[in-house]
Amino acid sequence: MEISELSRISPNISKSAFERAEERIKKNNPEVYAAYMKLNEVSGYSNLGYDDKLIICKDRAESYNRRKGSLNTRRDKDGNIRPGWDYDCPICQNRGNYAYYVDKPQGNDDTGETPRVNYAFCSCMDIRENKVRAEASGLGHKADVYTFDRFDDDEDWKLMIKLSAQSYVKRPQGWFFVGGSPGTGKTHICTAITSELIKKGHKARWVQWVDTVTRLKQIKTDSYEYGREIQSLKSYPVLYIDDFFKPKGLQDKGPTEADIDIAFDVLNFRYNADLPTIISSERMTDELVRLDEATGSRIVEKAKYHKFDIAGGPDRNYRFKE
Repeated sequence: MEISELSRISPNISKSAFERAEERIKKNNPEVYAAYMKLNEVSGYSNLGYDDKLIICKDRAESYNRRKGSLNTRRDKDGNIRPGWDYDCPICQNRGNYAYYVDKPQGNDDTGETPRVNYAFCSCMDIRENKVRAEASGLGHKADVYTFDRFDDDEDWKLMIKLSAQSYVKRPQGWFFVGGSPGTGKTHICTAITSELIKKGHKARWVQWVDTVTRLKQIKTDSYEYGREIQSLKSYPVLYIDDFFKPKGLQDKGPTEADIDIAFDVLNFRYNADLPTIISSERMTDELVRLDEATGSRIVEKAKYHKFDIAGGPDRNYRFKE
């Protein structure tokens, strides 16, 4: 977007919303607020004619929008670039905001007839916030790789799963389950769902079942740490469990009693609380019910509108295809 075009944009912001934005900037980023205030400080400005004021406002806005920011290099206390903030914005040049001039104030965007320079947040702030939430969820770079656009839907069964997943994002009620052989796109589609829900403002968490249940069993004797971790899994607004009850090779004997107890504890809470839960597994629902009827039947019931069991075979394994 050209600087001159950006500088002329006048967002439809109510006066109260605009004032709240100013207060937020003033409190959280005094340097940016000070720079913003200087935009309207012009010596003798009140004595100028309308056209001169308009020229000055336009120049000030365009001058401000040429400045380069440093949001994409913001570092944490350890000197590392903050996860999710490495996005390089071509619009605001990593300032997180832009200036625009108002020549004919309308509605509540301004309080008078005098041309002035206003301030607005750049859309990249939403992008950065989404990336932060993706990092916090545990998805990391997977959120950028496993998207709906990249999901191969060249066969009917794949298209059906994709359409169901997109429908779940629009209305995340109940659970979403996909089970079956490795390489059938289970992780891809579940990651895409979670990522899109994050973009819509949902707080989500991704866990790999084997690693998570192993850690929980290791800290079982630490009542505080165990309680804190298990409660997070139970009550997180959106939970994505990857590789649930993953088989352990050819000699697999199924999940242990401790594994089943933890699974039931987490899923039963989420079942009763009606919390969105996304599950991928190499086991299909009939096998999950055989392993533990209480846990498996809850998955079947809550995911009844978004439940997919994918039969195996090399022709359905992404990893076997070029």
